[in-house]
Amino acid sequence: MTTTAAMPSRTLSCSTAHRRRRARELADDFGGVLSRALLRTCDVDHELVRREIAAERWMAHGHQTVAMTTAPLGTTARRWHAVWETGLKVAALDGVSALHHAGLTGYDDEAVHVSVKHTAEVAALDGVRIHKVIRRVEHELFRGCPGSRGT
Repeated sequence: MTTTAAMPSRTLSCSTAHRRRRARELADDFGGVLSRALLRTCDVDHELVRREIAAERWMAHGHQTVAMTTAPLGTTARRWHAVWETGLKVAALDGVSALHHAGLTGYDDEAVHVSVKHTAEVAALDGVRIHKVIRRVEHELFRGCPGSRGT
């Protein structure tokens, strides 16, 4: 009976390791961070996130963003964090941050710039500059940029 009881535990452990690995692999595309919605696509629920944070393997950055490490966020991660925490459905990378994401060099700005429709009510975030826009023009957002459609 002891051997039978050990089997489910081993299966659960492999499953947890597999889910962690899938999350880390997916996070590579986002600078090492994932939104809680993306974590769910890896079958990572809030309990596993809580355990990983408690074990100091992962770190929460706001309500929506989870880093797969406890190190400070890099540039790409900070961009995704800004969009997710501002609100994926309302925020898009903007201004100098969007230009940097597209490859601009030679101009530095530590703040991450995002725009939201002027009717959106969003909370201020440290290190994020929020710009209100009256409307979005078709095709102004491009694929691969945090907050653009198709990402």
